[in-house]
Amino acid sequence: MFSKHCLTIATICLLGAASFPLMASADPTPPPAAATPSPAKPLSPLQQLHQQCKDEASGQALKGSAKRDAIDACIVNARPDQAKRIQCRKDGLAQGLRHQDLHAYMKSCIKGQPTPSAPPATGPSAASATPAVATAKPAH
Repeated sequence: MFSKHCLTIATICLLGAASFPLMASADPTPPPAAATPSPAKPLSPLQQLHQQCKDEASGQALKGSAKRDAIDACIVNARPDQAKRIQCRKDGLAQGLRHQDLHAYMKSCIKGQPTPSAPPATGPSAASATPAVATAKPAH
């Protein structure tokens, strides 16, 4: 019985090996290339504007914070609705916020809601915003 199974397995292996060159030559198309890059998805209008502003700033040979400020100014000139977003981002970065904390700060800042990360209000407007504490004077 063992030899019958071995013979069957050997026959299958031989038939498979004999038919392999026939199967390989039957399909002349090459396999798909694994390293073919997928086409990039198109940029949104805001991303296109950002890229244009970035190219303009690069053309002026600006670097560092001057380049960033030029890009921001270009975007605000073209899209005034983005001014608050840009300012909130600058404020959040100035506070040292990053990643999720920055995202949460920007979301509430753009909506105009107070945030726990926002600096405390100071100055004359802050004094008027705090309730005055009435002190009772003893009657003489």
